[in-house]
Amino acid sequence: ETLPVSCLVLTLQVEWGPVDYLVVDMPPGTGDVQLSITQNVPIAGAVIVSTPQDIALLDARRGAEMFRKVHVPVLGFVQNMSVFQCPNCQHQSHIFGTDGARELARSLGVEVLGEGDATALHIALPQEHVWPSREV
Repeated sequence: ETLPVSCLVLTLQVEWGPVDYLVVDMPPGTGDVQLSITQNVPIAGAVIVSTPQDIALLDARRGAEMFRKVHVPVLGFVQNMSVFQCPNCQHQSHIFGTDGARELARSLGVEVLGEGDATALHIALPQEHVWPSREV
């Protein structure tokens, strides 16, 4: 069984009970997983999450366009990992750029639903590590 089929079987065979929202975190792009799910599962809307990097925004744009082609409304964008805050000095760096998802959302006529910091990076970094001071 391929991954898209496994995902689809799981989605259709599970008794979810009454839910307000079922969030499916899919990989970026417009591959078999996305197409299989959008063609076989009723979807009220899609939220596109992207970092502000140019390469990530290409995938985000393709994803938004694919959802529109299969008549799934794009509810909005979330810009993830907008800022990294140094755990020592609290200096904030825009290591992935700024406002990329915001600008893409504007160009596609959808709203920005939120913006996140690089929390995942904070979690992945060992707390006992001493980070060198340097100007960014």
